[in-house]
Amino acid sequence: HGFPVVSSSGPTGAQHAPGRRLFAGLISRAKLVKLLETHEQQGHDDHDNHGSHNSYGTDMAVLEADEHTGIVLADRAIETCEIRFSDPGQYGPESIPGEARVYVGYATLVYVQKQSRIFPVLLEGNPGAKIQALKRPGELDFSNLRLVVKNADLVHLALLEAFGASGSGHGH
Repeated sequence: HGFPVVSSSGPTGAQHAPGRRLFAGLISRAKLVKLLETHEQQGHDDHDNHGSHNSYGTDMAVLEADEHTGIVLADRAIETCEIRFSDPGQYGPESIPGEARVYVGYATLVYVQKQSRIFPVLLEGNPGAKIQALKRPGELDFSNLRLVVKNADLVHLALLEAFGASGSGHGH
């Protein structure tokens, strides 16, 4: 499918049980890909986004996507991919756990949720490519944000897919 290389285990890869962790990651990615590509046919063929390269809509893993405010994931996608969030305000930019970090190119990102919107925050470095809805820690009040603390790499892939940047669309 041509997914970009994304890791949530750090630049050096998984330190513990790399084979098992990789296998678990592949299963989660397979679930995500299936969710992203699945259209639940509900007896009609009219979709809001026909003719669009964007991969989101009412019957998909990503319900909404906005290049300024981020994505809204379906509850089904959050459950199936075992995406977990912290309590609001539990973490600030200086106290982010390793498993919440996503390494993209030479950048370190985290994903946060404000109300139902999930968006990336650049902690350090340069991602090397445009990432939609990217914010900087100084722009945000972390006291009302929930941090994605499990499977943040899958959230990153969902964001890329929503904007057609993972290889199936023509992404900008």
